Parts: sequence; C-alpha cells; structure tokens
Amino acid sequence: MGSQHELPLDTPILYLKVEEAFAGLTAKERHYAHHLSRASWWGGFIVLCQTSPESPVIFNLLTRLLRSQPLDTLKEVAIGKAGFTEDEFKSLMVYYSCLAFNLGNYLGFGDRKFVPSVSREKLESLIRASKASLEAPEVMEDYMSHALGPMYDLQENKKFLGMPPGGVTMYFTPNCTQVSSDYAYFYRK
Repeated sequence: MGSQHELPLDTPILYLKVEEAFAGLTAKERHYAHHLSRASWWGGFIVLCQTSPESPVIFNLLTRLLRSQPLDTLKEVAIGKAGFTEDEFKSLMVYYSCLAFNLGNYLGFGDRKFVPSVSREKLESLIRASKASLEAPEVMEDYMSHALGPMYDLQENKKFLGMPPGGVTMYFTPNCTQVSSDYAYFYRK
C-alpha cells in the first residue's frame, strides 16, 4: 500500500454462495427475489452516478473487463501480457470489490477516494489485451478515455467527498458552494 488512498492488499473479499438458499425458495419467492435483485442493480447504478462523476464509467469499464472472460484467464493475460505481479492482480480485484461495495470510488466511511494500487499503464495494457477489447475495442477505448484519468486523480480537491471547491459531490450543482448551501439551510428555517 503506497498511500492512504490505496486499499490494503489484505482487504477481505467475500463470496456469497446463494445457490442453496435460492433453491429453497418457492417459485413465487424466486420470481420476487429475481425482480428485487434487478431493481437493486439499477438502483445501485443511480448511487454510482450520485457518488462522483467518474464512478459509473469506472464501474462499467471494470465490470466489462471482468465479465469478458474467466477470471483465471484474465489473470494469465494480466501477468503474461500486461506485466502484472500476483499482488497487483489481487489489488485490482480488491479495488473492484471496494468499488462495487461502496457504489463508487470513495469509501462509504470517511468519504476518502481510493485508487488502484496498480499503475495506470499496466491497467491500460491489461484492458487492451483483454477479450473485452478484442470484442469491442471502441467501447473499451471510450471507457478508458473517460475513466482512467479521473480514476487516478488525487488532486487536493478530489481526495474526499465534500462541497466544492474543497471536495467532490454530485448532490449539488457545480456552482453550489458551502456559503450558498448554508444560506439555503438558514433561509428554510
């Protein structure tokens, strides 16, 4: 871990095994669980959009990358073609897991931005060598052009969620400041 904005390599990743529980449901309960899951998926995307401008694009980029091929073959590509170490590949999995868990690239507790522990150059190399890029190179290049810069950006005003100009927020318009927010709160009272 190089900085407070990188996630520890020993961050646990837990896998949910739902097959047994799902098999114990009635047909009506399975149908309900399916639609509740779909609603949660789309609602989660709204939260990504509310977290930071780059969160939904980063999520789409990495989700497409990770869904394009089995994880073990993607790991082989990462190590064999993109120059990743085992730890760097694991750190990418930790990054994606935390992105999905927090529904954005800022921690839910502390509002601190987190960035991948693997270099941008290696990540670009992996994405370009992946099956996702072979299948849709224009889409992946577009995602990269919009996601990678902001993903790694640790300018002072990007390190934490908060009111501009000191932080990042998607809850207010860009021209809203702490002063105008305080005024609106005071005026409502």
